[in-house]
Amino acid sequence: RMCADEPSRIPEIAAMMADLGHALHDIVIPEGVEVTNMKELLLKALESSPLVTSAQRTSLHALVQAMPEVKTCLHGDFQPGNLIMAREKPYWIDLGWLAQGCYKMDLAHLYKMMVVDSKIPQVQDLTHMTQEQMVAFWDAFAKAYTGSDDVEALNREIRPYAALDIVRTSYLHTSTNPAFIA
Repeated sequence: RMCADEPSRIPEIAAMMADLGHALHDIVIPEGVEVTNMKELLLKALESSPLVTSAQRTSLHALVQAMPEVKTCLHGDFQPGNLIMAREKPYWIDLGWLAQGCYKMDLAHLYKMMVVDSKIPQVQDLTHMTQEQMVAFWDAFAKAYTGSDDVEALNREIRPYAALDIVRTSYLHTSTNPAFIA
């Protein structure tokens, strides 16, 4: 709602989310703490996904295998609706998909939502932003997160991970709805 209530603050809020994202992605999960391993989850999701062809499955499997083995924190549902302010302090909420793994999966989830899905009215309703505002949020976030004005470079890097995010999301939210699968 912060972005919808004050669209002029989108660059500021996106930059804040980038800073908080860096802090989150720097947290190492301590030994003995059980958290979903993103690589293992992605491999399971790929095995049974009706959304990908055999060739896509092979390509995405190779992408997962190439991901670094890291025990850093991932939100799992990394998007502005899961960042709230209370007494001027930001907090992450909705940690049901918390995982450990490569930060690119969180970025891919945000990219998919703010760019790819921004044309879907239900996603606009969920974010309380227009398509233009959602894309502007991603652009500001990407610049702040990477420290570069070359947003397209990050987009190219993240797109394959966005495909993995689609597979993961459909695995976690199984649906037999033909419109969803299409």
